[in-house]
Amino acid sequence: MTHNEAGPLLEAAREAGAAAASVIRQAFRSGTDLAVVLKGHQDFVTRVDVECEGLIREILARKFPGIGFLGEEGGRDLEGHQHVWVVDPLDGTSNFMHGFPAFAVSIALVERVAPRVLCGGRFPEMAPFRPILGLVVDVCLEDEYFAWQGGGAWVSRKGAPEQAIRCSTRPNLEGAFLATGFPVRNRDLARLYTQLFVDLLPLSGGIRRAGSAALDLAYTAAGIFDAFFEIHLSPWDLMAGLVLIEEAQGATQGPGQEDAIQTGNLIAGSVDVCHELKLFLDRRLG
Repeated sequence: MTHNEAGPLLEAAREAGAAAASVIRQAFRSGTDLAVVLKGHQDFVTRVDVECEGLIREILARKFPGIGFLGEEGGRDLEGHQHVWVVDPLDGTSNFMHGFPAFAVSIALVERVAPRVLCGGRFPEMAPFRPILGLVVDVCLEDEYFAWQGGGAWVSRKGAPEQAIRCSTRPNLEGAFLATGFPVRNRDLARLYTQLFVDLLPLSGGIRRAGSAALDLAYTAAGIFDAFFEIHLSPWDLMAGLVLIEEAQGATQGPGQEDAIQTGNLIAGSVDVCHELKLFLDRRLG
């Protein structure tokens, strides 16, 4: 993807991301009624999630009416589109609800390519797509992480010039600073994760669970975390982060021979740390 091709698309994504982030910040700081709805076990949606998805979709559709849309809060228009926006308007809703300042807006552009082999994952409809542009907005810090295929990965911090970012080059798992998320909606997986932590903590230099996969992946692309791993992610959680990691010269893969996009099971970050982490997880996930 050339700079000329990416420029208008990235500009639209950044406009939409900034608009949504502004709405989220205002609601977070004002403490207004969030109208929380329980979608499933420990799965919440607020009026802000819904409002921001609508706002993002409106901006993107106005700029690029021919591009499809897939959003966490119900927006779904994949059929027949060569390109699709994949959006999480508020990744880290539980953090947002409880006043914990770690949540993000995630916007990715995916392209339909030759179909990959279906692997029995949770999202087979995503098999024909690969991400080519990604944006993650750290709402509270007002930092924007963005990347496009062939264009590198960047961060724009408030009041500072844009800077190129790259993944950690740590050579091994020992002492690595890791990020993950808990599969809180699946009790069997939660038990498995408990044992993973028991085995992994002595090897690593620390594990953090901040509650936003999009932010974790952005921080991993910037070299803050050496690697990230999580299972049962959704496409809107990981698509933007995949582009960031790959353009920041990191590794992205699933356990075993899995396709991370279809399964939602992802290991990402330092090439060497990911290699060791994959071996570790493969032995335990079978």
